[in-house]
Amino acid sequence: DGSILGEGPSLQLLGKYANHTRFTPYGGVGIVFLNMDWDHDPIWHYGFNGANGHTYGAWRAAGSDPTVNGGTRRNIGLDNTRGTLLTAGCQAQIWEGFHADLAAQMMQADVDAEYFISWHGRSDKQPRADWTFPLDGWRVLLSLVYAF
Repeated sequence: DGSILGEGPSLQLLGKYANHTRFTPYGGVGIVFLNMDWDHDPIWHYGFNGANGHTYGAWRAAGSDPTVNGGTRRNIGLDNTRGTLLTAGCQAQIWEGFHADLAAQMMQADVDAEYFISWHGRSDKQPRADWTFPLDGWRVLLSLVYAF
């Protein structure tokens, strides 16, 4: 039906455990601000289904206007949101001023969504459903750091 797109800045408070080895473990907590968007798949958005998706391609290849089915369009709207970040990592000194950094980061966020019908050339919409879903995930970060 489409793809979820989310981007935005994050703020974190990191604490490092200083010691006498070349390894410096750290942890952090923070917040991320997500500007959310839904990139509609045209076959779904303009009212075609999987069974007649090939028909939509032929429709567009023939130069036809994408407004089919009386201009009816299926839509999903996402609200912007914010979430929590938790980070754990370790820096390892390689040379003077150079460090390798390995971290794991978890994000937890809930996104509010609305499914609605709209029509080409009209500003009104017909709400169909509202829901909230988790947008949680893990990522691993590996970086080379130079401090001067």
